[in-house]
This record gives sequence, structure tokens and C-alpha cells, in this order.
Amino acid sequence: MLFYIDADLFRQMLRSGAAELTANKKTVNDLNVFPVPDGDTGTNMEFTMKGAVHGAECVEGNLGAVSKAMAKGALMGARGNSGVILSQFLKGVSIRFAELDKAGVKELAEAFVSGVEYAYKAVLKPTEGTILTVLREATAYAGLNIKNNPNVDIEEFFTLFLKEANESVKRTPDLLPVLKKAGVVDSGAVGLICVIRGFLKAVRGEEVDETVADDGLSFSGKAFGPDSVLEFGYCTEFILQLMNYKTDVKNFDLKTLTDYLETIGDSIVAIKDDDVVKVHVHTKTPAKAIEFSQQFGEFVTFKMENMSVQHSETSFAARPEEKSGEKVPFSIVAVATGEGLKQTFESMGADKIIDGGQTMNPSSEDFINAFNCLNAENIIVLPNNSNIFLAAKQAADLYEGAQVYVVNTSTIAEGYAALTMFDPEVGDAETIIADLERAAKNVCTISVTYAVRDGSMDGVTFSKGDYISVAGKTMLSSAKDKTDAAIRAMESMEDIEDREIATVIFGNDATEEDKKSVISRINEQFPQMETYSIDGGQAVYPFVIALE
Repeated sequence: MLFYIDADLFRQMLRSGAAELTANKKTVNDLNVFPVPDGDTGTNMEFTMKGAVHGAECVEGNLGAVSKAMAKGALMGARGNSGVILSQFLKGVSIRFAELDKAGVKELAEAFVSGVEYAYKAVLKPTEGTILTVLREATAYAGLNIKNNPNVDIEEFFTLFLKEANESVKRTPDLLPVLKKAGVVDSGAVGLICVIRGFLKAVRGEEVDETVADDGLSFSGKAFGPDSVLEFGYCTEFILQLMNYKTDVKNFDLKTLTDYLETIGDSIVAIKDDDVVKVHVHTKTPAKAIEFSQQFGEFVTFKMENMSVQHSETSFAARPEEKSGEKVPFSIVAVATGEGLKQTFESMGADKIIDGGQTMNPSSEDFINAFNCLNAENIIVLPNNSNIFLAAKQAADLYEGAQVYVVNTSTIAEGYAALTMFDPEVGDAETIIADLERAAKNVCTISVTYAVRDGSMDGVTFSKGDYISVAGKTMLSSAKDKTDAAIRAMESMEDIEDREIATVIFGNDATEEDKKSVISRINEQFPQMETYSIDGGQAVYPFVIALE
């Protein structure tokens, strides 16, 4: 029987949880409310867990120290709503584990209660029937059984948790009508079960599939050879333990370090937590970063990767420009995918574009890296996807270099409409944000894609391969032809006669014939509308229609 978790076991639990999630990622991704090819919950939670694993493995020390680093890694790596909720749960666990060398069943149960509290706080309006419900119910069930049986060990705690979690997941469709309509259970909750199942395997001493949990890049030798040029420099990360014999630890000014790093690199993220500093910098001279930093302390961990290799093997974006000059009053960060959309947003005033959207949600760290590229007093973020908002908000809460405002744009069309209203001359941040949010709310977005399964929702019946149109959480139409699906969706709207502008954003699956067809049909059937088009180049959705 096992009655305590120490630092080594906790690391193994995290690796096992990440591996179990990776092994079941496709299953979690496929549990999509809408039958469209954009499920990414499993992928987002996987990245969050890999961040947690990386954080835990970057430090030595007791359970408290490891769990604290784990929580930071999860927060920075968090993607998507379920990923952010998972990261906040892990943060709550770390709060209870702080200062502990090891945790017994009582401390573990209390840590899970703390985790539930933090997870609920992460969401402005918590929705039952989601990962939150399963976390709360399974934690309460396992905790109650511990109170009634003081002989319960660590293995039994997780066994009890999983027993109730599985039952709770089955009940999620009864709490959330949209799940029942789709005939699925909550995907984030299933991802959570995978993580905890991995924890249990580690507690039982079962071997972890290291290849599944590994997030490193393999080097083929083809991406960087003897004739290559170091174009992008090195992604350099380290954790520095400040030392009293080298500096005044308590009063250490992080700006001393960041000011120097700005002279040799960019994409700088530096966070001071008590007597430890975590640094991320892109530089062609990592030795200089090491030498300068070491005058203040000693390295706990160090990681360096050639970004020219990463660029070739994983299509990394080019380095951001370095900050210079006086701060500007306002800068805008927008999330977009597709070269046409990125160029459009830049031409409309976005200062930094983060590559992302459906199926590839950026992490909180991606946002922080973007913020660090800007020299602004106020940063306005347009996430342009409901599943990206929480990661952006979490990054805004963590960032200290500027005042960050996250506008709740849930679609690319809302982000486009918001940008048209951006006027920095207004001067007042609150007024500017209100104008952007008002513009976003005035837009109805119709997204056209194809069904990945047979089904029926909101009175619309469809077969696998049919084109379907959705607006928010409502299915509007289905058809064998994408243009027919778009027009039928517009016809189904009660206020369509009040809409004056239709902007069609074409994806990379839209042919020239498709483009001419849909514009012609809109002009013919809705003569009161002015029509505009953008070659967005986005994946998954051949048409995204913004109606204003």
C-alpha cells in the first residue's frame, strides 16, 4: 500500500498522465459537439500537460518545489478552454502542496479541493456538464470516502475518483443540452479522466511509454546541414536560482536582466518568483545570455534549441521584431490563420498576428511572447475564437509589462468587425474596448464546413460529407453543395432582412467557381445587402460569412 506522494513519484504521475492523454488524444478530439473537422480538446490538454511535465522536470527539491514549477509550466503551456481549466486545477493542487516534502491521502484530497476551487475561478460563468462538474463531483466523492475510511491509500483515492468521474461524465449530457443534442459527452471531462488514469498507473508502478510523453523534436539532419545559415537563432530557456553571495536576492530588479537580453535577442519572457527567475529568449548568442545571467545566480536547468531546425521541421514563424523607442499608447494582438486573413488584419492595424484558430489554439506563453514583442502601454487582444479566450485572458493576468485587455471576439468575423472600429485617437482605453466589443456583438457569423458523421441537430439532418452551416452553437442548414448550405443558412435567419453587409471570407478549399457562385447568389437573393469578399486562406471552413 502507498500512503505518500513525494517529488519523484509526482513527476512520474505527471509523465504518465501526459502519456495517457496523448495515447487517447484522437478519442478526446473526436468528442466534438458539432460534427465538424475541428475537434482539438485532446490536443490542447496534451500541450497543457506537457507544459506541466516540463516544469516539474526543470527543478530539483521537495514536492512543494516540484509542484510549484509544474503549475507554472501548465499555466504557460495551457491552450483552449479545457487546457486552461486543467492548468488552473493543477495550480490549485500546487498551492496545497507548497512547502510539503510529501503528501498523504488527506493532503491529496485537500489539494484536489483546492484545484477545483481554482478551476471554477478560471471561468467567468462556469457551465455545469463540463470538466468542471466532473472535477467537483469526483473530488467530493473520493474525499467523502476518505473521511469515512482512514485506511484508504493513494491508489484507492484515485480509484474512487475515477469511479465517480466515469459516472459523472455519463451525466454530462443531462446537464448540458448541447451535448445531448450532439449525442456526445463532454470532451474535456474525458481528457481529465485520461490524466487521472495516468496518475493511477504511475502510483501502481506501471511503466510509462516515454515515446508518447516525449515532446522533443527528433533531428533528421536534413533541416540543418554544413551549408545552412543560422537565420533564426536559438530558443534559449533557463531557470536561474538567485544567490545571496552574488546579488541582493530580495531586491533583485528583473529589468536589469531584461534590458540586457533586449540587446542580444527578442521574444523575451522573464518571470521572477521569490528567489527564482525563469527566462525565455531568442538569440544568436546564447553564451552571452548565460554569462550575463550567471553573475546573479546559478542555473537550475537550461534548454537551447536551434530555431532554424525548428523552422524547417515544424514551420515555425519568423522571429518577431525587437522593441525600440518610446512606448506607443495602444497595440493590437490578433489571432488568425490563413495568409490572406493575416495580411488583412495587419493592413487594418493589427501590430502582431499570432498564428492560430480552430485546431491550433495558441498557448498562454504564445500570447506572452507576442506581448513582449510590442512596446506599448496598452495591449488589446482579439482572440477571435471562443476556445482561445481563456488562454489569452490567463496570459493577460500573468503579464506585467503593459495593461492588457482581451476583447471577447469568438469568431474571425467578429475580430474583423472589431478592427474596423479601432480608433486609437479616442485615447481612453475603456471607451476603445467598449467600441470594439459593440462592433463584435453586432456581427452574426455563419461558418460553412463539412460533416464528419451522420446526425441531426436543431432540426437539421445531415450525412457524413454533407456541407453544413453553423452559427454559434446552432446548426442552421445542410446541403450537398457548399453554396446551397450557405444560402439556406442565411435564409433561416429571422433578422436577415435587417442585415445590410455580407463579408465572405474564403478558405483554401473554396474554388474560383465557389467564390463567384456564393457572391452571385447572395446578391440575387438578398439585394438589400452590400457584399464584400476576402481571400482568407483559412483551413476547414471554405466560407465564413460575416453579416452586419
